[in-house]
Amino acid sequence: MWLSGTRVSALAISLVVGISSVGCSIFEPQPSVPRVLPAQVLQAYDLQREMPVEEARQAQRDVRRVRTEVGDGLLREQIACYRRFLVNRCLREVAERQRIVEARVDAVEVMANRSVRQQAALETSERLAQDEARRAQDAQQLDVREQTNRSEFEARQQAAAKAQAQREADAPELERRAARLQEESLQRQRDMQLRIEQAERRAAEDQARVAARERTLEAQRLKELERQRRDAERDARPGAPAPRP
Repeated sequence: MWLSGTRVSALAISLVVGISSVGCSIFEPQPSVPRVLPAQVLQAYDLQREMPVEEARQAQRDVRRVRTEVGDGLLREQIACYRRFLVNRCLREVAERQRIVEARVDAVEVMANRSVRQQAALETSERLAQDEARRAQDAQQLDVREQTNRSEFEARQQAAAKAQAQREADAPELERRAARLQEESLQRQRDMQLRIEQAERRAAEDQARVAARERTLEAQRLKELERQRRDAERDARPGAPAPRP
């Protein structure tokens, strides 16, 4: 209930007197609950550079751990808000930091997943290249053995020619399919980069808004403390009228 001039609600006076009688005040600080600060969440990971695969795997583990820890910490902060005087303002401030933290965690997870997928694709390509090299080596050894039997060599040559003809017939379709897959992969990479940039931009904007809000809250708190000090000095003057019961 707000104060207006010299008119004070009897209910508000009773509430303050009742709380004061047990040694408490709605303006006294509540037990401290550690705050989840967005700037300290997964700060070891730089979203401006490519993430090595080992670091990416560690980031995936850290993301899973941090999601649980941050969720628990923010929940404790929300519970602590209900012991504060400005409950709704406290809850809004926690919710804003929660959005910033979630954006940061999501961005790190996206980059880590991309790095792991790229490494998996590279390992697959290397494995296919090794398989192809082994097949080529086997084919060469087969040619050497086939030289001992001309007729068998000719039969195998015919089979090879037939297979080559089939590959040539299939080549246009395979090339089209490879081009389509490559274009889809590039589009996915562009979409992923766009999401990362949007997440970083939202995180920066949210962080600026949180900082501005914290400055406003601090100014309001100082103003309230000053008002309480002036009221206390006025009540302490000799002959000051006692507050009505």
